Amino acid sequence: MIKIYSEKYYKIIEKVIKETIYQVGNKPEDVDVDIDVISEEEIRTLNKEERGIDDVTDVLSFQNIQDVELPFNKEGHP
Repeated sequence: MIKIYSEKYYKIIEKVIKETIYQVGNKPEDVDVDIDVISEEEIRTLNKEERGIDDVTDVLSFQNIQDVELPFNKEGHP
């Protein structure tokens, strides 16, 4: 399931995510993606708390499954 927490960019983000998932050999219904568009201040705070980096970055991501190989095989993971 794809969850996007941004009204302004919802359609383009959804389109890019779906196409990316297809390009790596999967279907959107087989992958969970959460996107939250936040301010520079919020990303700086998250980076500092989670990564120990006091800086603004364009993306902060957390991988839920370790050692994922593409194309993703959902049968091999819970």
